[in-house]
Amino acid sequence: MRTLIDRELYPNEMDPAANTRPRTLSVVTVLMVTAVVLSYLGAYAVPTALVNSNIMEPWPNYDDPRPRWVVMTFVGLLSSFLLMLGLFQVLGALQGRTSAVDDQD
Repeated sequence: MRTLIDRELYPNEMDPAANTRPRTLSVVTVLMVTAVVLSYLGAYAVPTALVNSNIMEPWPNYDDPRPRWVVMTFVGLLSSFLLMLGLFQVLGALQGRTSAVDDQD
């Protein structure tokens, strides 16, 4: 239960119109960009740095595995992000139901 002091210090939290959630499309877009950046860094930047520091041997041009690594990493990251997004949406819906039941009692 919020007190009078909380209402004075944080007036926007009490206004339901001011408490807006981000849209699902914007969240999915941010997750897709994150997956692209991480998959590129993991597939191209890290192996290139290892080859330049003579830790790894360079592979021939006809047998370059990095594009496959980018695709596999992107698909894996994006699917795990989307699974977490769905899990959080289900948990949020369950939390909304339990708070509605608690408000009725």
